[in-house]
Amino acid sequence: CIYCHGMGGGEGFSCGPGASGYGWIICLRCQGTGQMLYAQLEQYRRGRELHAKRIARHESMRAACERVAVPGLTCVELSKIEAGRWEGVEPRLIDAVFEGVNQ
Repeated sequence: CIYCHGMGGGEGFSCGPGASGYGWIICLRCQGTGQMLYAQLEQYRRGRELHAKRIARHESMRAACERVAVPGLTCVELSKIEAGRWEGVEPRLIDAVFEGVNQ
């Protein structure tokens, strides 16, 4: 897993019912297995490539959302796409962002 480097998690602070404090936190990306599926790795790779292109254009997230001009595309959604965390993001938004890279 590229997030936990195969360790299944890491040490850190957490807040929540019955789980507050410092300790071991299971990686939310690989669910503690230390491994990722090929599809997850591909989403991550494509998202980082998208991020690099936006930065090369000296473009903020807000400006990128305005340029792509798709209703529902927010900086939060764009951040998820660029980080390769596409779960819960509408497919039409993902498609619009990748189509908008060449605009």
